[in-house]
Amino acid sequence: MAEKSRTLDVYSIHGHLSPGSASEALLDYDAYFRGLAMSGEGVSIPVGNETVALVAATRRNERHAFRFVSGNADDLAEAFDPSSGTTVEVDLGRERFIVSGAWVIVDASKRVAVIERKRPGVPVYQLERFLARFGRDNGFPGLTISLNPVPSESFVREIERFTRIREASVTIRRPNHSFTASAREAVAQIARESNAGSATVQVNADRKQSLAKDEGIVADIISFAKSAITPIVNATVKGMRPGFGKERTVSLQKHVLKGTVDIDTNDTPLRQLDSIDGAADTLIGEASVQDDGTESRT
Repeated sequence: MAEKSRTLDVYSIHGHLSPGSASEALLDYDAYFRGLAMSGEGVSIPVGNETVALVAATRRNERHAFRFVSGNADDLAEAFDPSSGTTVEVDLGRERFIVSGAWVIVDASKRVAVIERKRPGVPVYQLERFLARFGRDNGFPGLTISLNPVPSESFVREIERFTRIREASVTIRRPNHSFTASAREAVAQIARESNAGSATVQVNADRKQSLAKDEGIVADIISFAKSAITPIVNATVKGMRPGFGKERTVSLQKHVLKGTVDIDTNDTPLRQLDSIDGAADTLIGEASVQDDGTESRT
């Protein structure tokens, strides 16, 4: 057995049909992922210079498990020989090329996805592009999909430890229940009126002063971060904390809800899924959401 630890990151799923138009609607997540499971296997879609493909789809209890791969057909396939320290070109034939893969576990009813993270793996932005394009090609007009990181509880704890906050910034995307219902501050209004898919705001305290924690942007960041379904793509808070002589930075990207799982690298991807699925079940439980989109941690 060749064991290796893999990281699993948790994301909330946000889908909109024809955003910004008179016919804008929210995605029917159950219908979409059923369709992806039934007819998406074998589909490949270009994303920039890469090709992203869905190569396996299987059902696990009430969840879907999808295996995506990505790669560049123009990259030269080489094999490294440690004994000689040289490489040799590998002829794959039949226009095949090297890809990297990752499992994505989806709970459509809770709008949560658990994504296997490894290097090079399949980047989140490639998954977003694939999912949106597949939907637009299969009966979901004008579909946009965003996968937003689910904040871990440590993110809020770290922000609340600041004694002085010099700077705070947040980037939000169009959330499931519209900017009007979800976002309380001016950034949401600007994005809505501009028909923007995302918006960023940054505020800075006056010299030797501190941003408030109980109102304004920091309060909104904390409020959003306490929910699993959130429009936040990233948020950063900078300031001073007890025990540190220098300014500290807390970023959502460093505090995504995640877990680890040990897999046997000699196993097939389907066998590896057995281990990944168990860990994903625990993470989905932590990030479970109620039907109205509010968080319900268990």
